[in-house]
Amino acid sequence: MDYKTGRMLLNLLDGYPSVSILGMCKNAGKTTVLNRLISESAGSDALAITSIGRDGETADVVTGTKKPSIYIREGMMFATATGLLPQCDVTKEILFTTGFYTPMGEVVVLRALSDGNVQLAGPSMTEQLMKLKKVFLSFGAGRIFTDGAVSRKTLCDPGICDAAILCAGASCNKDMSEVIKDAAFFTSIFTLDEVREDEIPGGAKLFLRRSGSWEAAADSDAVDEVIRKEHFDHTRRLYMNGALTDSFLKKLFMAGEKGRGVEITVHDASKILLSRAVYEKFTRIKGRITVFRPFRLAAVAINPFSAYGHHFNKEAFLRQMQSAVSIPVINVEDLPDVGYRF
Repeated sequence: MDYKTGRMLLNLLDGYPSVSILGMCKNAGKTTVLNRLISESAGSDALAITSIGRDGETADVVTGTKKPSIYIREGMMFATATGLLPQCDVTKEILFTTGFYTPMGEVVVLRALSDGNVQLAGPSMTEQLMKLKKVFLSFGAGRIFTDGAVSRKTLCDPGICDAAILCAGASCNKDMSEVIKDAAFFTSIFTLDEVREDEIPGGAKLFLRRSGSWEAAADSDAVDEVIRKEHFDHTRRLYMNGALTDSFLKKLFMAGEKGRGVEITVHDASKILLSRAVYEKFTRIKGRITVFRPFRLAAVAINPFSAYGHHFNKEAFLRQMQSAVSIPVINVEDLPDVGYRF
């Protein structure tokens, strides 16, 4: 990390212009990470921000605990719902009306004409997020930050975001070991190995690898029939053209030895809708998941403080998380001051 310039977090994202900040739960520390990235970006490429939910409010609507506001600089772009514009204390100009509607009004793209606090509420649908990204780029954005959540797999789509930071906090679970296990699970999902193919198959839901090419199966519910095919014993590779779910893997489990050691390829991490328990069972029977389009998880950001009153020892949390994952782990609050407000 570059401690001299203060770009400790931003350096992990070099070469990745569109970045999502994924919280494992509410109050995981996403806004703190976003503010840090905004601060580290001062003087660099034109910056744009949005959120797939509501962010930037000063207090949690459930717990009533204080939350950090989102502080932006003059010249930055942001997308939010019209109903939240009175809560944004920056001078601003509307650049674009998207036609995307949320419960808080239409999402509009604005440019800040002064420094100040904003509240965000953007679109959550894949197609809308892709269009919003294009709008930001058309107005000169050099970097886009999207505040999101791991439950919204949309933000793991490489067509929307190039990289992500995972936020894991004490608010997710009173048991620190469970938070670490969940973070390790999500890290595994977001850092799967890439499979290189000249052409990605389409037109069916399930494919079986045979003689160097993909053979379409009848449908994705017929996995028990597919693994009974004679040549399955030689390839043991499947491609899911869609979501990989718990119910699909459970059918493999029921196949006994025939379901062991299977490699399943999906298009990208956004298509993996598995629980931690089922994923861990799949790996125990030597199963492997790969992707055609990889996703970069740049770091895990920890927050040892909970909105619900319990806290973790920050040194132990950092140390044990570092042992559990293979990517950088940071506590943003312990990084040196960059000299800007956040």
